[in-house]
Amino acid sequence: VIDVAELQPLTAEHILAYLERRGVDAAERKALADMLLVVTGGNMLELATHVDGYLRLQNRKHRESAE
Repeated sequence: VIDVAELQPLTAEHILAYLERRGVDAAERKALADMLLVVTGGNMLELATHVDGYLRLQNRKHRESAE
């Protein structure tokens, strides 16, 4: 017999902490966390994918404004 544990979706608190660890600006975290919770339903893989995309866009904007 194998016990299988189902991962629970992340909560808004978890998402905020994740965004902080990923380096998202504090001023943007709450709105982004709310949007990500709605879009991903707390799914960890989807959340990471969306945050990766968000950070890529932010990095591109910073590079373009520095030119």
